[in-house]
Amino acid sequence: VGPFPAGVAVVTATFGLPPVLGVVVALALDAAAIHFVYDRSPRLTAYVTFIHVVVTVILGAVLFALLALFASAPG
Repeated sequence: VGPFPAGVAVVTATFGLPPVLGVVVALALDAAAIHFVYDRSPRLTAYVTFIHVVVTVILGAVLFALLALFASAPG
Protein backbone atom coordinates (compact mmCIF):
# COMPACT_ATOMS: atom_id res chain seq x y z
CA VAL A 1 0.00 0.00 0.00
CA GLY A 2 2.81 2.40 0.91
CA PRO A 3 4.58 2.60 -2.47
CA PHE A 4 1.64 4.33 -4.16
CA PRO A 5 1.65 7.54 -2.08
CA ALA A 6 5.45 7.59 -2.23
CA GLY A 7 5.40 7.25 -6.02
CA VAL A 8 2.85 10.04 -6.31
CA ALA A 9 5.05 12.27 -4.13
CA VAL A 10 8.06 11.63 -6.35
CA VAL A 11 6.12 12.28 -9.57
CA THR A 12 4.49 15.43 -8.14
CA ALA A 13 7.83 16.86 -7.04
CA THR A 14 9.65 15.84 -10.22
CA PHE A 15 7.18 17.42 -12.61
CA GLY A 16 6.33 20.43 -10.43
CA LEU A 17 2.65 19.55 -10.18
CA PRO A 18 0.42 21.29 -7.62
CA PRO A 19 0.80 19.71 -4.17
CA VAL A 20 -2.98 19.55 -3.67
CA LEU A 21 -3.28 17.37 -6.75
CA GLY A 22 -0.57 15.07 -5.40
CA VAL A 23 -2.32 14.73 -2.04
CA VAL A 24 -5.69 13.95 -3.63
CA VAL A 25 -4.22 11.38 -6.01
CA ALA A 26 -2.14 9.80 -3.23
CA LEU A 27 -5.19 9.49 -0.98
CA ALA A 28 -7.26 7.98 -3.78
CA LEU A 29 -4.56 5.46 -4.69
CA ASP A 30 -3.98 4.61 -1.03
CA ALA A 31 -7.70 3.99 -0.48
CA ALA A 32 -7.94 1.92 -3.67
CA ALA A 33 -4.96 -0.19 -2.65
CA ILE A 34 -6.34 -0.73 0.86
CA HIS A 35 -9.72 -1.72 -0.55
CA PHE A 36 -8.17 -4.08 -3.12
CA VAL A 37 -5.55 -5.69 -0.86
CA TYR A 38 -7.67 -6.12 2.28
CA ASP A 39 -11.09 -6.45 0.58
CA ARG A 40 -12.88 -4.25 3.11
CA SER A 41 -16.08 -2.23 2.93
CA PRO A 42 -15.86 1.34 1.64
CA ARG A 43 -16.51 2.72 5.13
CA LEU A 44 -13.75 0.65 6.74
CA THR A 45 -11.45 1.49 3.82
CA ALA A 46 -12.03 5.20 4.47
CA TYR A 47 -11.30 4.70 8.18
CA VAL A 48 -8.07 2.77 7.53
CA THR A 49 -7.00 5.41 4.98
CA PHE A 50 -7.67 8.15 7.54
CA ILE A 51 -5.58 6.33 10.16
CA HIS A 52 -2.83 5.91 7.56
CA VAL A 53 -2.86 9.66 6.91
CA VAL A 54 -2.72 10.46 10.64
CA VAL A 55 0.22 8.11 11.22
CA THR A 56 2.02 9.53 8.17
CA VAL A 57 1.59 13.12 9.40
CA ILE A 58 2.82 12.21 12.89
CA LEU A 59 5.84 10.36 11.50
CA GLY A 60 6.63 13.24 9.15
CA ALA A 61 6.44 15.77 11.99
CA VAL A 62 8.73 13.68 14.20
CA LEU A 63 11.28 13.17 11.42
CA PHE A 64 11.23 16.88 10.54
CA ALA A 65 11.71 17.81 14.20
CA LEU A 66 14.66 15.42 14.50
CA LEU A 67 16.21 16.85 11.34
CA ALA A 68 15.77 20.40 12.65
CA LEU A 69 17.26 19.38 16.00
CA PHE A 70 20.33 17.79 14.43
CA ALA A 71 20.79 20.69 12.00
CA SER A 72 20.82 23.21 14.84
CA ALA A 73 23.25 21.27 17.03
CA PRO A 74 26.50 23.08 17.81
CA GLY A 75 29.76 21.86 16.38
